[in-house]
Amino acid sequence: MKVLNKPTMTMGIGLLCSLFSMQSQAFTFEWRPAEMYEQEPTTFHWNVPGAKNCYQKGSTSPRAPFGTSGPYRYNESIYTTQWYCKDVNGNRMPGSGYYEATRKVVKHPIKRTFAWSPSSVNVGEPTTFYWNIENVAACYKDGTGSNRGTSGSSGPWAYTNPGTATTRWSCIDNIGNYHWYTAERTVVTAPVSLPTNPKVQILDIAGNDQKDNHVFETGRQFQVRMSANGTVDSYELTEEKRGIIQNSSANVYTNMITNSGEHCYKVRAKNLSGYSVYSPAVCKQFDNSGYNGIHYKQYFSASQQAIKYSGNFATYTAKHRPLAIYDASKNKTFFTYGSGIGEESTSESTKRTLGIFVGCFDHVTDELCVPKVVTVKGMNADGRIGSIVDDPHDNAALLIDQSGYLWVYVSGRSRMREMEVYKSESPHDHSKFVNVTDDEFKELMDTRERMMSYPQPWLVEYEEKLQKVLIHNQYTNGRELYIKLPGQKSTKLVSGGHYAVSHAKGKRLVVAYNSHGLGNSNPAHVDSRSNLYFMESNDGGKTWMNSNGMSLDSKFPLVTDSDDTRIMRYFFAENDPKNWYIYLKDIKINIDGTINVLYVASKSADPTNTSARRELVLATKSDSGWFFNTVRTDINHNYSTGFVADGGKRIVFPVYKPGTNKQQFAGGTVYIGTFKNSSWGWSELTACQYPGQNHNYVRDVINGKPDFEFFWGQADGEFKANSPKLDMYYFDGSDARVMPYEMHSSSPGLIGCLH
Repeated sequence: MKVLNKPTMTMGIGLLCSLFSMQSQAFTFEWRPAEMYEQEPTTFHWNVPGAKNCYQKGSTSPRAPFGTSGPYRYNESIYTTQWYCKDVNGNRMPGSGYYEATRKVVKHPIKRTFAWSPSSVNVGEPTTFYWNIENVAACYKDGTGSNRGTSGSSGPWAYTNPGTATTRWSCIDNIGNYHWYTAERTVVTAPVSLPTNPKVQILDIAGNDQKDNHVFETGRQFQVRMSANGTVDSYELTEEKRGIIQNSSANVYTNMITNSGEHCYKVRAKNLSGYSVYSPAVCKQFDNSGYNGIHYKQYFSASQQAIKYSGNFATYTAKHRPLAIYDASKNKTFFTYGSGIGEESTSESTKRTLGIFVGCFDHVTDELCVPKVVTVKGMNADGRIGSIVDDPHDNAALLIDQSGYLWVYVSGRSRMREMEVYKSESPHDHSKFVNVTDDEFKELMDTRERMMSYPQPWLVEYEEKLQKVLIHNQYTNGRELYIKLPGQKSTKLVSGGHYAVSHAKGKRLVVAYNSHGLGNSNPAHVDSRSNLYFMESNDGGKTWMNSNGMSLDSKFPLVTDSDDTRIMRYFFAENDPKNWYIYLKDIKINIDGTINVLYVASKSADPTNTSARRELVLATKSDSGWFFNTVRTDINHNYSTGFVADGGKRIVFPVYKPGTNKQQFAGGTVYIGTFKNSSWGWSELTACQYPGQNHNYVRDVINGKPDFEFFWGQADGEFKANSPKLDMYYFDGSDARVMPYEMHSSSPGLIGCLH
């Protein structure tokens, strides 16, 4: 509204009339309706007699003293609108505090289960009533009596008289509305003889029977074959751990077990007269096969001609960290990796879904433990694979807490999949994990806040005790950098797209990152990554400073290209030949307090441009500032990945070796570099090397011991039909050992090749 310096009499009278009109109306400040279900419309109404302008809490933009806003549609939430107003003399209304109006949005009730099972039985046969109604507060039989709870079961019951009965309940939702549900059960008299002698057999996918002591491999398909004497219309197959898993006329059930342990099956046959008795249970032992990775590839352009990266992604990415931790109390190294679940195939069109595994190395026996699957991406509630998720960006990171429990942070991806958190059931033990996502992220009520990627969990000294903090990315505007502190929501550290590596020791937490949004680049264009930035915390992530000790807390979130944290400029202008692209590999806090950052600087964002110059750079921060040392100039690929150790005196990195590796793919032959007498010396690590195979994503162990110091994967980037398997390796202090590809008991790694 434009205000004139000399208002006319007409405008003055109009204003007075308008104010008089408002003052004559009743005070209004409310949402209509104030309670509703998700995505139902609600409108905000306000009228503050005597006010000239009103202001939303925290805002200086004036609003009219009356009006409406909406309608709006919200997801589940409780929100209070807070305003204050000023009259024509500038007096605050109310004198203190705010006008407040609260809206409550709840989820629609969802009937998951409200049924008798089975719904039809013969006279004298058992049936059980199950109910599970979500998003309600209480349920009542026939709408009266005591609260039966929102889920549960009643029975089994057996009835002597045939007929149909209706169960009728009411449930009250979270805003006081009642909802009625009904379920029928039918009891019939069997007209024919029941089936007899039901049996089950557990066979391999080809239909071959196995010995009773045969151990099936998890992730491989198998079948259960059912039979019975007499007339059979259908079979009801039950697995003891999951209940009924199939009820159909088919006498063969095909499945893929994804969790290890003993699985037992029994069946009962059905005809018009009802169900037979259950067969004796048949049990088989399922176990994880061994150590192997997952193949994946991504193209650099939409034309799908140039492969951006590919190969064995068991230990991908460098921004998932840490992957391995030495547990001194048990003298074991625990590590996580991604592996393909499903039938192996030499055809790229037959993909395997990603399984998140935890393995371990026993330093006393010098043996690898049998790995255990933590979770399987794309797995439905019935244990079958619903959709293939083969993207290793969903790999996990590992943390061991002060009590010895193992925590596995499984990465989400973009805005498609949430991060999940799993905790070992027992300390110092990887045999079984429990999903604790809701407990760990209870502060994050909005599903979108759980869309976290590139997990970097650390156990730090925070507020005088050891607690978990999580460095991660969220896809809020490109891949933006966040931290989640104990008991708090995630805090954005830097705006715009970034990749980061971090490391923690005691109270100290350090982060190095690059930027995706420089020049005219969109932050979502990750291939524009450049520049090098650094910040650190000396109180477990509570407060932050730059390399010079200047506080950054008042500046969060930092701008994309922050002068405060930039330690090396590699981007100068669009298409400037002086530009370099930066690919972060590792960061370490050393015993003497210095910091090492390892990264690849490339003249091309296209990793298949083999003529582009690429350098392996080690940046070191000491009391005298930053020092940048180019340690190799023969890096063949932007995504070749290794690590720095021993206070910056040792680097392990895969490098292309002509005649052995394929130059257009990431990785190569693993080399160990040692800094001595003011220069770097490099030695080749001898490992199984198939023609055209590349080793890559070499990852070290936090507080690692020499006999299991680092581990990695090997594969053919093209994944041809005759490609060898996706082997994994570890370094025992002197040799590269290949991990057993299949195993059902503890086993040492082998020096030599498996194939």
